[in-house]
Amino acid sequence: MTAKIGFNHLFIDAGALTGPGYYAIQILETALRLPEAARAPFAFKIFAQRGTRHHYSSVVQPHIIEVPALSGRISRVLWEQLRLPLQARRENIDLLFSPGFVSPAFGAPILATTIHDMYYRAVPELVERYQRQYWRAMIPLTSRVCDLILTVSESSGRDIEHFLPAARGKVVVTPLASRFAAVECPLERQTDTRPYILMIANLTPNKNVTRVVEALAILRDQGRDIGFTHIGIDLRGELAQAITTYGMQDHVRTLGKVDDATLVDAAKNCLCVVVPSLYEGFGMPAIEAQALGAPLVCSDRSALPEVAGEAALLVNPENATSLATAIAKLIDDPALANMMREKGLENVRNFSWERTASLTLDAFARHLKLSHASH
Repeated sequence: MTAKIGFNHLFIDAGALTGPGYYAIQILETALRLPEAARAPFAFKIFAQRGTRHHYSSVVQPHIIEVPALSGRISRVLWEQLRLPLQARRENIDLLFSPGFVSPAFGAPILATTIHDMYYRAVPELVERYQRQYWRAMIPLTSRVCDLILTVSESSGRDIEHFLPAARGKVVVTPLASRFAAVECPLERQTDTRPYILMIANLTPNKNVTRVVEALAILRDQGRDIGFTHIGIDLRGELAQAITTYGMQDHVRTLGKVDDATLVDAAKNCLCVVVPSLYEGFGMPAIEAQALGAPLVCSDRSALPEVAGEAALLVNPENATSLATAIAKLIDDPALANMMREKGLENVRNFSWERTASLTLDAFARHLKLSHASH
């Protein structure tokens, strides 16, 4: 028996991929490259907006069913909830998978979704009002109608079952993985320039960048000349405000959006990567820092300790002194920094997109009552 799996990719538009968008495509691309025995029970159909084919490889292209390009959230929600289920039924979809938080209420005998995190309930003050209202309406409904709920960490799984009683007993954890392969040997590092910490994030309030700048000011006042490089977009001007508040204009370098080569070079040569988030469903920058051989200093909150394993210095993200102390340890103890690099490379090998895709297909097979050979 072959089961038809429909992938609801309507939340992906023609612009740059979001984290959930990257995940949705990576799961699909990896599943289609698994050995035949692992994917034999499944046939894949991808419902995608017209104009988004450039996000997909030639392996995926033959499986795409295009829907009209959808302008704005209201248009997408209406299409997703009313038109997509009818199209899925016409295609005889057996399981409709929505990897972007929200599922249609019907459309296939089995409905599955991925709820990546519970930001809107765990830290509601950090979520924009309209986004929070949308999620408050749609995510509880999704948890009720779906037969299977995937999530990306044990921490997110606990939050989902705590805040969404209808999800209890439905949650399966399928951890994410780095975009970058673990480096095979220690990287040569530049030592003739000012040491700097690195942060990779589009800055939303949960990313907590103000505490990073405050920690840097503490180190400056201690006589330590440490720079700060930021890769990403300062969406609300929070970093710019912090630089002014703490007088750190000469210590902070903002690179904006960069290509992977620039990101890899920045990680290769930094003193450490800092991930001081107040909440994360997974924390991709943490695992990617470890893959690139950078020591990791991260928050002791939500999924970050789980993802970082024993290969990070954990800090209280609300306490700039805690962050400054961890950075100072890496400055004063090169052996500790090297140990963090080595442990990080060991930890990152526990995560792979092949494992994520296999766990996902395993969960589908169980609900479809199929015999499935895991990769």
